[in-house]
Amino acid sequence: MKNHHQSYSNKIANSLLRPVVLVCVASASLAGCGQRGSLYLPTAPEATQRNTIVDTLTRPAPNANPAPTK
Repeated sequence: MKNHHQSYSNKIANSLLRPVVLVCVASASLAGCGQRGSLYLPTAPEATQRNTIVDTLTRPAPNANPAPTK
């Protein structure tokens, strides 16, 4: 048999959770990344050394704990 108090508190928690999540999502989407002005592709020579998104997603991650060699 369910405890009435427990089910009632779950209903309250669920009814409060939805607005909190919606406010967090709305504020995160309104904040964006903070970039101001026009977006552009950098042409400076220093920019050629930076990773692109494709490089980051396709390159395997470096092994943080390499196996010891004997």
